Amino acid sequence: GLLPRGSFDFDIKIYPGGGVINTINIGLMKRFMLGISYGGAKLISQEKPVWNPRPEIAAKIRLINESYLLPAFALVYDGQGMGEYDDSLKRYQFKSRGFYGVVSKNYLVYDILMGFHFGANYSLENDDKDKNLNLFMGTDIRFNESIGGILEYDLGTNDDNNSAFGKGRGYLNLGIQWIFSDRLSLELDLRN
Repeated sequence: GLLPRGSFDFDIKIYPGGGVINTINIGLMKRFMLGISYGGAKLISQEKPVWNPRPEIAAKIRLINESYLLPAFALVYDGQGMGEYDDSLKRYQFKSRGFYGVVSKNYLVYDILMGFHFGANYSLENDDKDKNLNLFMGTDIRFNESIGGILEYDLGTNDDNNSAFGKGRGYLNLGIQWIFSDRLSLELDLRN
C-alpha cells in the first residue's frame, strides 16, 4: 500500500537488545512515496547506544492499481534492515529488502478483508557473499474495524550461506494490529 498524496506516517519499531528504528514516510504523489529511517541498538538500556551507520531511505511507486481482476504491482527500494547492524559483515541482522517488486490482491470474504502479497527482492547487503534473489509472501486480515492480523514468510534464500544469520530456514513473522482509527494503530509483531 501507499500513503495518499500529501499525507505522512511515523513509525517506531522496537527490537530486542533495546533497539529502536524510527521511520517517516511521505506520500508525494498519488502513486509515489518516499521515506527515511534511522535508529540503533541499546537505545533503551543503560548501555552506550550503538547507532546504525547511516540513515536509510525508501521509495515506492505503484505501477499498476488493483482492479477486480488484476492485482496491484509496485516497485520499491528500502535500505532499512532490522536488528543490530554488524560492522564486520556490513549488514543488519535481518537484511533490508533492497530492491523489490510485489503483487498484492485483496478480497472481501464474509465481511473479513484479506490481502495476499507475493514478492521478490535483491538486497544490497551482500558483503556476506550471499547475493541470491529472495522470495517472500504474506497475508493481512482485517477482522473488523479494530482488529487485524499479519502473517508473512520470507524464504531467506539470500541469507543461507555459512556466515548467515538465517541458516537457510527462512523467517516466519506474525503480528496483531489494534486499530484505533484510520490514523492511529498499535501493532505487536513476533519476528522469527
